[in-house]
Amino acid sequence: MSAGLEGGTQRNLAEGDVSHVIALLCFGAVFLALWLVTFTFFPPLMRGIRSVVGRLARWLRAQARLGPWFGRLETWRSYLPLVIALAIGTLLIVWTADAFTDIAAALREKSPTVQRIDTAVYEWFGSRRTPLASALFVTVTTAAGPLGMGVLVATVLAVLIVRRRFRWAAYLAITFAGGALLNQLLKFHFVRQRPDLKAAVLDAMGYSFPSGHAMSGTIILGALAYLAARSIRQWRSKSAALAALATLALAIGISRLYLGVHWASDVGAGFAAGLLWVTATTTGYELFRQYRLSQASMAQRRAMAS
Repeated sequence: MSAGLEGGTQRNLAEGDVSHVIALLCFGAVFLALWLVTFTFFPPLMRGIRSVVGRLARWLRAQARLGPWFGRLETWRSYLPLVIALAIGTLLIVWTADAFTDIAAALREKSPTVQRIDTAVYEWFGSRRTPLASALFVTVTTAAGPLGMGVLVATVLAVLIVRRRFRWAAYLAITFAGGALLNQLLKFHFVRQRPDLKAAVLDAMGYSFPSGHAMSGTIILGALAYLAARSIRQWRSKSAALAALATLALAIGISRLYLGVHWASDVGAGFAAGLLWVTATTTGYELFRQYRLSQASMAQRRAMAS
């Protein structure tokens, strides 16, 4: 009898080891895929955008024969990066807002499709828990909690302040604080209850929709991705940082599903709302930065002309 129990225990541990390795390999594959995509496609895309902007700027510069109109064309040329940043930011905001409102509307209308997906995902993760995989996702979700993320943001803010990057620090602080407030407002607006926590790996408090971990992870790691893209010069390292942060944000959301404390629609809405907020604040900061650059460029040209 004892030999049978020992054999069963060894089999469970072996299955746990395999599941643990598979989970790590999956996240590693996601990281490599994202790194490959960003490293392969982003540089040509950015070169294409710069080429189009450069051609348009040269065309504007060639219109000096228009006389009084040339001054206006020069002004538009200075504000061209501002317009491009606004256009890209607006498209992303509209897309993420549409995704969130679709999920929220389906939830409010008690969509059978959403309920079926939520139940299927909940049961799928619940039937595949192992001790080692549980330990992995508990670590991820604990590190991504309010304390862990607060320590991360405070550390980055301290580094930015020491390096006198005050505007970056203000951007990160506003993005973090505003995102936390928005998440609480959304939770109290929708007042959705969590899944049955008796079957969950961890205890959880508060309302379920949208997932605070998924939303805050997307916001904070998204803001750090923007700062990494601005501060890292070599594209190989920059794309690796972006892929790592995106993979970590995905792992945070999956951890909430695995542990049984959120529905799939909670996590999906958290990703959408988080991306919406970080896109809005990043677009606002980028518009401010481009405006200052355009003003400095115009002032420099006026000084050279005089």
